[in-house]
Amino acid sequence: MGTTTELHLVFDREAALERVEGDFELLIELWGIFQEDEPKTLAELRSGVAAGDEWRVHRAAHALKGSVANFVAPEAVDAAQVLENLGRRGIIEGMRPALSALEDALDRLHEAMSAFEREQA
Repeated sequence: MGTTTELHLVFDREAALERVEGDFELLIELWGIFQEDEPKTLAELRSGVAAGDEWRVHRAAHALKGSVANFVAPEAVDAAQVLENLGRRGIIEGMRPALSALEDALDRLHEAMSAFEREQA
């Protein structure tokens, strides 16, 4: 996937485990909850971007940002923050590429979490 520094941008394992006091099962449970909610939030984001609905983009990006922050995933948090800011400021231009960047960051987070789960098994 990349260097250790690049991986920490995707998912900081040690920091994420520290947040749950080293409880791997709890971290994986939180990941499962995130995976259940993520499709709905992403659908809301996509719909908001397509409609140019700044408020919907702001709200959905803010929710997603909070969720991925649980996994100490700076790349995804930053990408969600960009969309949140665009929505809050009412800036429609740039939302599509920002959404694409967020989706890419989430794909990398999914890969990192899958690898983490396999390594712990």
